[in-house]
Amino acid sequence: MSLHKQIFRRLAPASARGGRQRMSGIRNTGTGILLCLLLCALLHAVPAFGAERLLIGIPRDLPPLAFLNAHGSNPRGLCVDLSVMLGAMLKREVRFISASPEELSRRLNDGTLDLVAGASMSGVSYHGRVTLITPFGLNRRILVSAPEAHITCEQDFQNQRILVLKNDPFIDTIIQNGGLPLISSSYRSALQRLATHEAAAFVAPSGEVASYIAQQMNLTSVKLMGISLERIPVTLALGPDTPELATELTNALAHLENTGKLKLLREKWLGNLLTQEPFWETYRGHILAILSSLLALSLLVIAWIVTLRRQIRLTRQKLRSTERRYRELFEMSPDMMLVVDGEGSIVLANKAAKLVLRLNEGTGQMALKHALCDQGNDCLGMMLDHAGRYNFAREEVLLHPVPDEQRIMEFIVFPFSAPDREDRGEVLLCCIGRDITERRQLEKELIEMERLAVIGKMAAGVAHEINNPLGIILANTDVAKEESTDPMMRHLLETIQRNVERAAATTRRLLNIAMPQTICLTPQNAPDILRDALSFLRPQMKEIRLDISGLPERLPIQGDRILLEQVCINLLLNALTSMKGKGTLTIRGETFRRSEKPWCRISISDSGAGIPPENIDKIFEPFFTTKGSQGFGLGLFCARRIMEAHKGTLTAVSVPGQGASMVLEFPCGAVGPWETENVEGVM
Repeated sequence: MSLHKQIFRRLAPASARGGRQRMSGIRNTGTGILLCLLLCALLHAVPAFGAERLLIGIPRDLPPLAFLNAHGSNPRGLCVDLSVMLGAMLKREVRFISASPEELSRRLNDGTLDLVAGASMSGVSYHGRVTLITPFGLNRRILVSAPEAHITCEQDFQNQRILVLKNDPFIDTIIQNGGLPLISSSYRSALQRLATHEAAAFVAPSGEVASYIAQQMNLTSVKLMGISLERIPVTLALGPDTPELATELTNALAHLENTGKLKLLREKWLGNLLTQEPFWETYRGHILAILSSLLALSLLVIAWIVTLRRQIRLTRQKLRSTERRYRELFEMSPDMMLVVDGEGSIVLANKAAKLVLRLNEGTGQMALKHALCDQGNDCLGMMLDHAGRYNFAREEVLLHPVPDEQRIMEFIVFPFSAPDREDRGEVLLCCIGRDITERRQLEKELIEMERLAVIGKMAAGVAHEINNPLGIILANTDVAKEESTDPMMRHLLETIQRNVERAAATTRRLLNIAMPQTICLTPQNAPDILRDALSFLRPQMKEIRLDISGLPERLPIQGDRILLEQVCINLLLNALTSMKGKGTLTIRGETFRRSEKPWCRISISDSGAGIPPENIDKIFEPFFTTKGSQGFGLGLFCARRIMEAHKGTLTAVSVPGQGASMVLEFPCGAVGPWETENVEGVM
């Protein structure tokens, strides 16, 4: 039986009692009804026995976040209202504990508090605790009192006394900017000292809190200056081992934000600053500067428009007034300009067109068709038909009548009206031809360079894989040298070692082929480099007659030994390949003077088949080879690039059937200013 029924049963009057008893029963009934209503109200208002409580710590005297009402009994503020909302969302009884920041931190650490609201504004570190950031935030602001004070940012702290709260990390910023920090224990103390002009400014962690307290203290001379130095979010610091509470509070905050309740709370406590400098006083200088700039820009634009319109009007008058200037422009144009009729006959041509097409009185009319079209190919007719149908045509054609070289021409054709021919129904077309041979050649070279770059990156990848076996060969060679006592065997092992080191250096250059490199120039003797290269190739020269009688003992040069060895080996291998293993290999060396400076010349000649005249310049191009699948066409190309890196030259001289000579020329003597020049992609 419920408590309500028990109360009503006990209060029900007995029917057998008398009238006096009935009156007493009526009074008892009224009293019972009143007690029942009070009991029901208590049952709905007071939470059930055993309901969880939420112990929340709030900072003391920190408006508008948390403060006591006028009677000093109940807490008020943003953190208080937010905590009440969160408690209602979590269906927990909220109980507030107001204390100093240090006391709140201690209680949170020992577990007597569930959370602290407004923890970020208290000046106490909650490092290691779970901290929830709310959508609210307060702004660090500068407050001044003296009318002449003008401190708007950190740079104005120089040689100024600046008030700051105890434990505020902003003290370091004041010192770094040349200011003298004065420590205050509370907002009220700092504002009181500011009002008495003890300091030039007060840097408050919260401009909102400082404004609120300044209004309560009736400090009308205190005002905000400048803009916000930083925005400090209002946070909730949770106690240890509270992951479930953190999740519930996060969800509750998200729900309150989505339903708009936090927006109402923000407008209630943080709607406007209570003592704020007028907008015009704050931004007057900026507004006037912007307006002045806009006015000056507008005047410049108007002047430019007026001048431009005047120039356009004068230009139009000049173009209408004289045909001579138009013809001069037409005649002096570097592009071919022609006027043709519907059948392709030339009506008018400028000097460039006459020179290229070789127009004369007899062949003028059909010269364009003969120049552009092969036999049986009416390309001119198709181009004119396309221009007449679509009012525009653009074609690239090959110009034939030039005897020494062909030219690639780009023609733009479009119709235009001629008053003297419109009456007869004739249509004229303007043809503008531009020589794009050089542009196409540059595009071809660019494509070739891109191809070379791709090949270089592929070669770098291959070189990376080759480095591993080279390292193994080099290591085993060192071991074999240490264990061998045979001089001949040690000599062969040293030869293997030098070639492996040269191959390793080549792979390193391949790995860096796409990156600028710096060659290392040191004093070298060119004949020594040649003799080392010959010793490398000695097994392939068994049936070759070698003539080095013209090679002197000394030819001093400056260069990178490994790169120059690569050049010599490439040239010697080409010579041996040309002679097919039999013949005479002649090496000569000498010094000469060029521009009053000493130079060295080395020639490597073979008795092979020679180089055809049409290939004498192509052999130095990348990927040009006459060896088919046995060559890549990069040897001579790399050799020339290495010589250019040494400020030298590499040329070829050949008579078909009588062999070929490769001539290397480069400066000798002291090191020049090009000693540390960057070389891209030297292989």
